Amino acid sequence: MAVLVLGGAGFIGSNLCKMLLSDESEVISVDCKKSMYGKSYVLDIANYEALKEVFINEDIYEIYYLANTRSDDILDAYQNVCKIINVLRLAKEFEVSKIIFNSSFLVYGNPYSIPVTEDEVLSPNTPFGKALTTIEGILKDLYRTNHNFNIGILRYGITLGINCGLDNPFLKNVIDAMNQELEYLDLALSKSKDQTQEFDYIHVYDVARANIALSQYLEKNHGLSIFNIGYGIPISLGEFIKTMEICSNREIPYRLVKTDLDVNSFYLDTKKMD
Repeated sequence: MAVLVLGGAGFIGSNLCKMLLSDESEVISVDCKKSMYGKSYVLDIANYEALKEVFINEDIYEIYYLANTRSDDILDAYQNVCKIINVLRLAKEFEVSKIIFNSSFLVYGNPYSIPVTEDEVLSPNTPFGKALTTIEGILKDLYRTNHNFNIGILRYGITLGINCGLDNPFLKNVIDAMNQELEYLDLALSKSKDQTQEFDYIHVYDVARANIALSQYLEKNHGLSIFNIGYGIPISLGEFIKTMEICSNREIPYRLVKTDLDVNSFYLDTKKMD
């Protein structure tokens, strides 16, 4: 029987596929580009009929969902909802009960308390965060109406590592400033020790490990489980840039800009994970 990794050619998905293969799992990857690990299907998950062929051809017993497309365009962001509905319909039809959904800290928006626990009221303030919150709501409703499903949700911070790509606008700006293609970075003035915002970061390998650990947890704890994943340590953008300067031996100029900033520090409470 096979493990299906949706988004298996992406930054996190490819690392997860590689790790699953090292555990001698049979891995099936579905993505818009070919994966280097496991058996690869190149298709758009929004194409229901094409995705159904994967379920017909493969004996799938577990699904890892990492196929979210990050966008601040409201229509593009909500395309993620259409994709998960395709997956859930097929999971129900082909009796695949275990689903692990990779969400994000963005579902919390501007939280009422720091560090943020899994019980925090979800108040996303970006189109992508709102789409993820909608998906989480669908998964909760699905389990509420069908206890055959065994669902896990991971919420994690900013994921970094080798080959993380430049799809994150901030990282792209850091690289541009490092290469003198950007005069300087604009960082929001904050109340932290170096006056820059603090965030929760996590290495991609630990996100992959968390997915596998959650799968093992669900084997013994059937239901719907939600976990924050991170180090629980706030790191300021100033500290991040300083580290990048040391590693690259290049200067990354930035300036502090006054904004209507709501969040000075954001990091996750990960006690439940422990």
